[in-house]
Amino acid sequence: MSAAPKYACDVCAKPLVKSTAYIRGHGGPLSLDWQGHRPVICLGHFEVDGDGEKPSEKDWRRMCKARWLELEGHIEESNKRARVKDFADIEKSILKDYPDLSRAEHRKQILFCIQEVGRRVAVGVISASPEKRRMYEQAFKEFDEEWQKRVADPEFAPPARAFKLSDHAVQWAHEIVEGVSEFFICRHRDCGLVARNTDWMIKDAEHYGCVGCLRQYQPWKQGGNLVKANKILVVDLEDSEAGDAQQAVDVGANLAESAGGQRFLLHPFEWPDTTVTNLINKMKEVTASLDAVLDDVPEKEQWKHVCHELQAKAAPGLMTHKTLPHQKIKEIWEKNAQMNSPWRFDHIADSEYYAFSLQDHAVQNLDNPLSQHEVLSIFARSKWLLHQFPSRL
Repeated sequence: MSAAPKYACDVCAKPLVKSTAYIRGHGGPLSLDWQGHRPVICLGHFEVDGDGEKPSEKDWRRMCKARWLELEGHIEESNKRARVKDFADIEKSILKDYPDLSRAEHRKQILFCIQEVGRRVAVGVISASPEKRRMYEQAFKEFDEEWQKRVADPEFAPPARAFKLSDHAVQWAHEIVEGVSEFFICRHRDCGLVARNTDWMIKDAEHYGCVGCLRQYQPWKQGGNLVKANKILVVDLEDSEAGDAQQAVDVGANLAESAGGQRFLLHPFEWPDTTVTNLINKMKEVTASLDAVLDDVPEKEQWKHVCHELQAKAAPGLMTHKTLPHQKIKEIWEKNAQMNSPWRFDHIADSEYYAFSLQDHAVQNLDNPLSQHEVLSIFARSKWLLHQFPSRL
């Protein structure tokens, strides 16, 4: 009897067993996707360098076996790196990630981002109301518990969700804490639109389409016309933080300015590890005060209520109000009607939406975004600051 499929190809979703699943990336616990699945590919989508030939099925099984054996040798070291005790350990691990001098400038950007965003998240927690701060602290406590389980067992994958909200429902929210937001980006290089999360088109509350180009958001597919980054962190800079803006310029970080003169830091990043995703989800639920509107709402219907609630709120300052002309709306409806049924959107964008373009602000590092480990480091720094220096924030 053949083994039951346990994996699926990242590209075509073909069911695979361990002997036919080739692991992509470094394979450590931080390479698991938000559902705890390893990033694997099938033989049909294995890319061969130059004019080389694809391996035979027999050789392919040997390669897959060797890759899994190689992974087992990396797990212990990966677990050691995951044991984050304080920010000094984080800094050392980040420096190890970029040891060569040729990447010194990029290392400065990474450390600046971790320090600045980590500090701003901590400030958002400190300045919140007592009730919200208590919930933030609970979110960090649960994050700690989940991460320690991940360290002990690289295969551990908690279910993705917030406190009361499902993962799919809370994705409509964007503000992690006041002044720090995350947004989906259209990963197609010829689009690069960053729209308000509630302005994306919807299919079954789980699949999303860009309001600018109508193409589906594909979180795991790589290469081709897609940038590597999945999302972008947007950090508001207050007038009193001119020094931070200058430091951002000095290290080459992305600094954007709205039409009204407000400045923002922009940090592209990969889809976070599940434990970090859960922390972000819980913080967004608390920040938006969404739990109050969801009593007795079935989980499958949560996203509709969240979307309605958030669309009525003010748009982020960097985003501008845009209007789709009648002809464009007609084109979107016609194009959507021609799509195959599985990819046809149930909810089409309204004529008005809020967005900004990555190209307009010359955002760099879209193909070298913050990694899962670096996003983890941001929130580990926040936690460290909250426990060490709450009075100085």
